[in-house]
Amino acid sequence: MSSIVTSPVPADKLLNVRVRSKVNNTFAEFGPACRMMVLSTPIACPTTQLDNNPLHVGTTLSCGATGKVVAASGNAGKLWPNLVPGANKYQYEFAFLSENYLRTISPPTGQYALMLGNWVTNPLLCGTFEYDVRVRASFDGGATWCPWGPMCTVEITNNPPNNCSGFGGFTGGGGLNSLEEPETEVLMLPNPVRDGHVQLQLKALSTDAAEVTIDIFDLFGKRVMARTIATEGAEELTTVLELETSMAKGLYMVNITIGDKLHVQRLVIE
Repeated sequence: MSSIVTSPVPADKLLNVRVRSKVNNTFAEFGPACRMMVLSTPIACPTTQLDNNPLHVGTTLSCGATGKVVAASGNAGKLWPNLVPGANKYQYEFAFLSENYLRTISPPTGQYALMLGNWVTNPLLCGTFEYDVRVRASFDGGATWCPWGPMCTVEITNNPPNNCSGFGGFTGGGGLNSLEEPETEVLMLPNPVRDGHVQLQLKALSTDAAEVTIDIFDLFGKRVMARTIATEGAEELTTVLELETSMAKGLYMVNITIGDKLHVQRLVIE
């Protein structure tokens, strides 16, 4: 702006700005107006938010986005902010307050896009939910932060075998803003496991279910164990699972499929 000598742009005033192109010495029509302000002094610590530029549909547009999926490749598995010149670190806040869910997370210093990864600590809720997401920037690698910017909504799906946070027990699937609690009671004892044997107890089974399928996944989503147990129409089932000797110490996700219902439990091997 400093190069404009004739009729310079006034500072600290909200202006309507339109742009038009010139092709073969002929000007096109002006496009829609946008509001902007040229500041006489820079903001000490500016705010930002998720990318809300409608021209970025299909690429980096994130504010109001739908169809985001945890651990997905490409645009579906990432969120982008509006960049702040000079900032070297960004922090994202995810909130779904009706379920008391709140999570903050930052990409590595120097990176701005956030990958919706398979988080181990406080992962996103099981199912599909519309989160309130805010972003803030830092100029010193996260030692201090600028204020949070405006909130955006983002629809994100997170289903097993990804890590996911449940409420009223862990379960998979679910629709937008809804996740039914399983009727069947699922217990795994002991948990943590130390001797490679865990007792599985299922109560209030549907008599229509002929079998129970058990799949165990590690934190990378790899299935490390699979079992199928016949229920023979019983309303309760108690069995001992002998874990594979190749399963290392750590956290695992156990998918228990009974008929058309999926129940998810966390299992820790010590």
